[in-house]
Amino acid sequence: MKILFISSSIPPVTDMHTIRNIQLLEYFIKNKIKFDIICTKKCTNVSLNQNSNIYYISTDLLFNRVSTFLIEKIKINFLTKVFNVLSKFFFIPDNFMGWPELFEKENINNIDLTGYTHIYSSSGSFFAHVIASKLKAKYEEIKWIADYGDPWGINKYGTINKSKSTLEINTISNCDKIFVTTRNTEKYYSKYLISKNINIPLVFFPCGFTKKKYDSINYDISKFIKISYAGVAFKKDRDLTKILKVVNENSRYIMEVCGTYSSSYVKYSVGNNRVIFKGKLGYENAQRILENSNVLLHIGNKGYLQIPGKTYILLSIPKPIIYIRQEKQHDPTFELLNNMKGVVFCFNNIKSIKKALTFVSLNYENLLQDSIRRQSDKEFTKYEWTNIFNNIIGEFNE
Repeated sequence: MKILFISSSIPPVTDMHTIRNIQLLEYFIKNKIKFDIICTKKCTNVSLNQNSNIYYISTDLLFNRVSTFLIEKIKINFLTKVFNVLSKFFFIPDNFMGWPELFEKENINNIDLTGYTHIYSSSGSFFAHVIASKLKAKYEEIKWIADYGDPWGINKYGTINKSKSTLEINTISNCDKIFVTTRNTEKYYSKYLISKNINIPLVFFPCGFTKKKYDSINYDISKFIKISYAGVAFKKDRDLTKILKVVNENSRYIMEVCGTYSSSYVKYSVGNNRVIFKGKLGYENAQRILENSNVLLHIGNKGYLQIPGKTYILLSIPKPIIYIRQEKQHDPTFELLNNMKGVVFCFNNIKSIKKALTFVSLNYENLLQDSIRRQSDKEFTKYEWTNIFNNIIGEFNE
């Protein structure tokens, strides 16, 4: 087996899909499966550089060039915000528009697909699938698997996204198989593809976690309870306002926020040391902060389809989790977490959050023991990356 792996989510890119890609590629290396990579930037991962040929573009993409110009040259934050809003209407389906053309211009003559058995496109950017589709058209005998992160032609509630659907259907018409990360996405995509008269097998390929041994982690809550959140936290999608307000008004709690966030949150850190913004950190630094907190905070997606990839990472840390629900009905993250030990649920309002925090404070020792037991629970360990890959690798040969 030899695989041509196509994705924008390769280091130095640090989105959640990069973690999924790295774990899969490391599995390939361990099992002596040969692969080469097509990506957007010069790879910074030593292991990948040593074990594969990597084809990247040397020209910066249009979105990045405009963003850099506005941030570094113009230096007017308002214009940058306006551009980021308007770009969603011009850069379709995403900000990597122009990647397929630049790849073809710079690299198409450098790649000989003789000997490859599979093309594997993984979003990240949906343009990975566009490149894969063009290569598949030239090499019909090579199997093409498209690994979807977030849905493309349907939105987070399962209805057709008109601005992207036509491009998606034209792109995947010659695809052999699509991997999706949740059962809900599988269900909605099945109906969607049938409505478009496309018969492509859908395979459930969830996100997972890497098992880690924890020898010494601080569980002391005698002085305060430290709550940690890691990830993007813009008010539009994952609003931290309510819990920041509660923490800011109660000396029993401290909260650390790792990642990009809305500027309106800053007022909750003024004049006290109970709310601390760490900014955007590398994966290992953010992981260390989570491991040394008392409680992990998680906020679900808006929509009915997806489970955030970091859900599995949080579950793998033996600490209680507070999960703030954003959907009252169809919430696949809640459905997953509801089967796990050591998780407390609430909705994103002051009353519900206060109730959850009080429950954690009064029952911390029991929740902590449940979280430790969670690590060996079969319902959870089935999501260990090695177990997932062992189950999915057969799909490459069918």
